[in-house]
Amino acid sequence: MDINSPEFLPYVGIAEIENLPNVSGVYFVIHNNDEIVYIGQSSNIRSRWVNGHHKYNELIQLGGSLTIHYLPSDGRSLFVQESHYVNKFSPRMNSVTKYMPLPKRFNTLFILYANVSMLATGFIFLAAFTKNPDWITVGGLVFIASSFFYIGGSFAWWYARRALRAKIEKEKQ
Repeated sequence: MDINSPEFLPYVGIAEIENLPNVSGVYFVIHNNDEIVYIGQSSNIRSRWVNGHHKYNELIQLGGSLTIHYLPSDGRSLFVQESHYVNKFSPRMNSVTKYMPLPKRFNTLFILYANVSMLATGFIFLAAFTKNPDWITVGGLVFIASSFFYIGGSFAWWYARRALRAKIEKEKQ
């Protein structure tokens, strides 16, 4: 579900966080009913806030009216949803580089790693069921190959984030 305005979602005031539901989802902190200042996600929104949110003091210092609007979710894709809304609304208290979408060529390395790792696991399970040691060798070789994709993807991720940070710093000057 994509939303254009979180103001229409269920919400509670910042002083009433104990009334938040015990659900997973993405939450939006709105200041003075017009500005989204922070977006986050949690597998349990109520416990995230009741147990002391890391941005709570910073939010209180803003003064004015603060409300927490929430979009319940099944919990499987919370980070993706949070990233989508942070990129869409650009709240001032969220880090831009944390939610940076990467070019497809970098994501391809991670996809290859995941697929090759599953293939390696399949070969190792096949070896266990057939009691054929050759499948363990094949599984091990495939797993080693997947490690190279993972290392390449990790380096690509680090380099892309570094380049974006440099670009942001240059624009600030």
